[in-house]
Order: sequence, then structure tokens, then C-alpha cells
Amino acid sequence: MSDVDAALARPATLCAFCPKMCRSACAVSEAEKRETVTPWAKMSIVHLGRTGQISLQQAGAQKALEACTGCGACVEQCAHGNPVGETLFAARSLAETPRSKRFAEEFKRTGDVKGRDLSKLIEGFPKDPSAKVAYFPGCARLGVDGAAGRTAVEKDLRAIEIAFGAAVPVTTISLGAQCCGYPVYADGNVELVEENLLRLAEAFSGHEMIVTPDPGCAHMFSTVRETLIGQGRGPGKGGQAFPTVVPLVEALGARADRFKGASAGLVVRYHDPCYLARRGRSFDAPRKLLESATGQRPLEFVRHHDDADCAGGGGLYPVSNPDGAKEVARRRASPQSQGTEPADIVVTACPSARKNFERAGLRARDVVDVLLGEV
Repeated sequence: MSDVDAALARPATLCAFCPKMCRSACAVSEAEKRETVTPWAKMSIVHLGRTGQISLQQAGAQKALEACTGCGACVEQCAHGNPVGETLFAARSLAETPRSKRFAEEFKRTGDVKGRDLSKLIEGFPKDPSAKVAYFPGCARLGVDGAAGRTAVEKDLRAIEIAFGAAVPVTTISLGAQCCGYPVYADGNVELVEENLLRLAEAFSGHEMIVTPDPGCAHMFSTVRETLIGQGRGPGKGGQAFPTVVPLVEALGARADRFKGASAGLVVRYHDPCYLARRGRSFDAPRKLLESATGQRPLEFVRHHDDADCAGGGGLYPVSNPDGAKEVARRRASPQSQGTEPADIVVTACPSARKNFERAGLRARDVVDVLLGEV
């Protein structure tokens, strides 16, 4: 039995013999309206694959395994707390889709699954490898496109300077160490994830704290890294300590008063990102920031906090099923999901969530846009 097969055994078996209690929690199955992509069905496919009853390399099995954003909503409904997203991600390594192979090759070559050199996009930003606090943009923030990526990073740095009263440098980003590794993690490529985290530990070695605008990166640098490499700030497998990692809104939230009145009178509705809220348990900081900037508490979706619906931007789902991802975003921003109180705009604290809202033709903004009065 391989390491991957052993890791899949218990969670896949538990789901395969479950009465499907989490079905309605899955944003993907609600959007696609197919039994094949319910959490139960997807995990049953993993169970059938690891017991040799089907091949996970069949096109239908591959498609089902990729129908997951990793949001964790189904786990909230599970009596066993079964790690469905992580199990499906791991199973993708056995499915070996053409996309996952291409992503792995590009990541090995450049440190980015799209083969980009993102270091060129941060030329001109301040850098100091020995600074106590540094900013890591991540490929979801930086890699939107040249102009938009640089603009987003510039806004983040301005907000940090307002909050801290001093400029904060960008981490050293070079070809081969420029992404947190979430895309290859979602493809179940544990070996590449470990190698990348060790490279970044070396690149971050002079810093005590890393601030990142991407909740997915924060999850990779905390939960995933501690699972694969080592606990806390102590040296892991590579012998290199890792800085404390803080999501951007958490770093800014302690100084929310610095943004008082920046977008006075604006009525916003806040979307809880899955990796920030449900997985990261960060609820208060973004709401405190938005209240300070607008002068009123942000409006809530019908489902919010750890019960929030996914916006469809995670788990490589927008890559494997662009239309399905757009439908997830449209459902999240529908009048039925938003409730009766009108808002001027939907705001989120996740680059991937915002991008997927925009893919669906919806107007959304980052918390930082509101803090700077640039909505």
C-alpha cells in the first residue's frame, strides 16, 4: 500500500458508507446539479479507485475529483470531521490529468504553474531581506496581469504603511520561489509542495513575520507546512525556521482606526473567504476594518461566518470547470443569497474569490480598496 493510498483509506471509506448528510453544503454540487459531484459521490469514487474497482485515470473519475474547491463546508456537516477536500486533492495525484502534469512540469521549471516569472512584476518595490516584517503577495494577487497585479500590491503596501506608520518591504521573490504552492497542493503533488516550502523558508529566513493578502497562502504557510514539514517556528525537515504568517486583514485589523472614514457612507456586503474564515477562523478583523472605513457594520450574506457559501475560486475549480466556477459565484452573489438589504458593493478579503466573482461578470472589491477609499 502506497503512502497516498494509506492516507485515502479511512476518509474515503467513511464517506462511501455515509447517508449523504453534507450534500446541500457543497457549493459545487449545488451549482452543477449532478449526483456525481456531491461529496459522497466524489469520495465514493476515491474509495472505488483505491480498492481497484475503477481507475481514477478514467475521464469521468478525473472530472469528479476536480469538482471541489476545498472550501471545507461539507466538513462542518460531517459527524467525523472528514477531510474531504484534502482527500480529493491527494487523490488527484493518482488521477494524473494532463493539466496536473503540465502544472507540475511548469512548477518544477519556474516555481509557477503557468511558467511565469513574477519577480519582474515587483521590480521597484522596496525589499529588505533582514526586515522584521515583510509582505508576500502570492501568485493570486500578483499574477492577475501585469498592470492589475502591480496596482494590487501597491495598494496593499500603502494600507500596511498607513496601519504600521512605516513602509514594509516585499519578500525576495525569484524564479523558483515565487508561489506558496497552493496550485500543486490542490493537485496532490506533496513532493513539490514540500520542496517549495523549504525554498521559501530559506528566502524568508531574515524575517520574523510574513504578511500575505492571500488566505490560501496563509493556509499553506501554517496548516499545510506544519503537517508536512514541522510545527511552529522551529526548524522542520530542512532545518530552517519559518516566520509567523499573518493574513493581511489580521495585520491591519489591530489598527482599524487608522482607516476611519476612508469610504464614509459606502454600504458594503462582506463575503467570508473559505480559507480565511471557515479554515482560518478569522471573522472579526475584516468586519472591524470595514466598519471603521465606512462608518457602519458591513451587511451580511444570508449565510456567513463559518456557514458562508464558497465563491468558487479555490481548488483549481475555475481551471477544471470555468462555467461551473462562474455559476458558484453567481449563486453566491444572487439576491436570494444576499438577502433583502441593498448594498453598494460586495467586498472580500481573498484575491481568488474576487477574481471568480469578476469572471462571473459580478462587481466585487477587496477590503483594501475600501480602506483606501478607492472603490
